[in-house]
Amino acid sequence: MSLTFSSICSMIFFNNIIILFSYFLFKNTKMILKIGVKWFFFLLFLIIIKFILPFEFFFTKTIPIKRILPSIYIFIYKTSFSILNRNIYIIDILLFIWISGFFLKLLKAFFSYIKFYNKIKTYEKVTDKKILNILNDINSGYKNKINFQIIYSDKIESPFIFNVRTPTIIIPHMALSEENWSYILKHEIAHFYHKDLYIKLFIELLTMIYWWNPFIYLLKSQFVNLLEINIDLYITKTLNNDQKLNYLECLLQITQICNKSKNINTINTFYSTKTITLSQRITIILEYIRGINPLLQTITLTLSAIITFFICSFCFIFEPYDIPKEDQNNTFEIIDYSAYYLIDNHNGTYDIFYNSEYIATVNQIFDPNINVY
Repeated sequence: MSLTFSSICSMIFFNNIIILFSYFLFKNTKMILKIGVKWFFFLLFLIIIKFILPFEFFFTKTIPIKRILPSIYIFIYKTSFSILNRNIYIIDILLFIWISGFFLKLLKAFFSYIKFYNKIKTYEKVTDKKILNILNDINSGYKNKINFQIIYSDKIESPFIFNVRTPTIIIPHMALSEENWSYILKHEIAHFYHKDLYIKLFIELLTMIYWWNPFIYLLKSQFVNLLEINIDLYITKTLNNDQKLNYLECLLQITQICNKSKNINTINTFYSTKTITLSQRITIILEYIRGINPLLQTITLTLSAIITFFICSFCFIFEPYDIPKEDQNNTFEIIDYSAYYLIDNHNGTYDIFYNSEYIATVNQIFDPNINVY
């Protein structure tokens, strides 16, 4: 198992195709209903596995690429700059940018977390007994329950849960019925007990690592939106049809309140600012009310195609075309033509020099047994 330039390039190629494919699938609400939310999670987890394991394995077969990739490989591995009497190659610069970008993203996230963590300490704690009683009733239904605290903030657009160690539900000042508060708190508490905060944290870390890949942000948005849909279905599966409709009304009511708010926060919450996602959530809940089930045929065909493609991403790797090993002993490579010159020995042979250093003697201009690349 080895990590190479080719293995990373191949991983990015295969993963970006699957992400793009899943993105277009996810935009189609009918496909979500035909495949099912759980199988969409499975698809995205396959992508994450490949991001975590961008390695070349012992069973991996090489696919030689003769165009573009060899030129890229030569450029990043052979092009160098002399800095402080040291040769710095393009690959070194790229790795430095990659690692620096990761640590900058990590530091920015860390300080943002600390800043927000300190800020919420100044927020007003919820003392409304109605809300606290609803919270306790919902929390009592879980095993290994953890104490939650609720605080007010007018700096957010919608309720959300924060912190995996001391979970805090942050809500704006809103006048809602007990039933609607029950739906909102059920939703946020379910996120915690389903380990969604850990999943979001992991996806955020993955985004920091591959910050230079624009497709990773598509994967992140799909995962976050899918978590919201999954919690919607978890909450509504225990409700009767009237209660499910009330849940949808609660979503729409929060939407109206948030649209009037001047304080917009980008955190993905009970209400999503994206109209398409909100429309999907409502449509999916309505279809589940009607009793729709994922289609086995669609699930089988889609997953078969994805799993086959996923296996191929581990079994095959794109490599820049190279000289066959059996021919390498009879070849040499001219990298900088301007530094090479020939001296005629006037006996049918020529000496090849590189920067005044003798390299080889060849017959005529080039020995027919020597291949020049």
